[in-house]
Amino acid sequence: MYIGMLVYSATGHTLSVAVQLKDGLSSAGHEVVLERLEAANPARAGVANVALETVPDIRRYDALEFAGDREGSAADVIRMLGMKRVDVG
Repeated sequence: MYIGMLVYSATGHTLSVAVQLKDGLSSAGHEVVLERLEAANPARAGVANVALETVPDIRRYDALEFAGDREGSAADVIRMLGMKRVDVG
């Protein structure tokens, strides 16, 4: 399975956990791409107001994994991407 991991990590801790998850999924035979989401306005004006440097093309993945830190939960990552619904397939 081709898996996209979209990670928002302000301090790097969430990113380190995501790397471990990626390694585990890769060891299980999956192809995994970890994409770190970078905020264009890192001065935290509230997660709802975060603008991303780049928005990844998620259409190429078979499955998605979202991860966010304490300031930005996985649900916040989805909102940052401007996604209300994800259609896969």
